[in-house]
Formats: sequence, structure tokens, C-alpha cells
Amino acid sequence: DVTQVIVEFCRERGDGLCHVFVPHATAGVALMETGSGSESDLKDAIESKEDMVILDVRNLDEYDVAHIPNAVNVPRGLLEFNIWTAVPDTDKKLYVYCKTGARAALATKQLNELGYKNAVAINVGRTNTDRRLVDALTATLLRVFPTVHALDVPRSFNTVLVATMQP
Repeated sequence: DVTQVIVEFCRERGDGLCHVFVPHATAGVALMETGSGSESDLKDAIESKEDMVILDVRNLDEYDVAHIPNAVNVPRGLLEFNIWTAVPDTDKKLYVYCKTGARAALATKQLNELGYKNAVAINVGRTNTDRRLVDALTATLLRVFPTVHALDVPRSFNTVLVATMQP
């Protein structure tokens, strides 16, 4: 249970200060490096019948529950192994998505490194105003610490939480 791990981590800290960096720190860096598209970009591409591939990088069980029609599923963990078969044309326009945007950002960065020149991460699951994870972690930290400060990192999906015993 993540909540219990965080609580125990913070209790074990003897200095009364706890830092938690959430969510998707690595994905935030990847997104800043590669840029991103929007849901409306994808909608426009579909409506105009653009020659492109919609790449779903979620796990197969997530894909099986629901996915964008005609999306090709190559899970993020298997991308480097399976992308060549799924999309052999490295010049093809790729709209990459997942649930939160984190795997899509990491996959897009990896696709660029593999030579796919037109890969764009589309964040269809989370926006920079979606604070559910930050709020849940803050509530968990408040069980141990009287004060928690949330610092949003500009142009990313990252938040630094600082918890302290001092008010």
C-alpha cells in the first residue's frame, strides 16, 4: 500500500521534514523535451483522415477495456521490441497516448530516439489541473505532519510536496 509506505517513510525521518516528488517526474522531463499535442489535435487528425497511427502505450488489459477506435496497442514496456512490426515507417505521424500522459511522454521520447521523427504525445487522461494524486498524497502526509506545502513545477505535471513538523 503506497499510503502506508509514505507514512512509514515520513515517520522514520528524524529531521521532521519529508519531501515527496509527484507525479511523473521523469515523464515531465520527457514531455518538456519532446513537446505534446492536444486532444483537439488528435480529433482534427481523425476528422481530416490524416495519414497517421494512433499508438496506445497502455498495457493490454487497459487497452482491452477501452481504447480509441483503430488505435494500435504497443505497451510502453514492450515498445522497443514491438514498434518496428507495429509501425515500420519511421516517418509516419504517430499520436501516442496512455491513461495519464506519463507513459505517452516517455514512449514519445523513446520513439524519437529510435528514429521516429513525427511522434507526438497526446495527454488524454490527465491535465495540469488534475490534482487527485497530489491531494491524496497531501492528505496522507497530513496524517503525520501538521504542515504540508505543495509546489507546482512550471510547464510539467510535477508537484513537490514538502511536509514539516513546524507550522
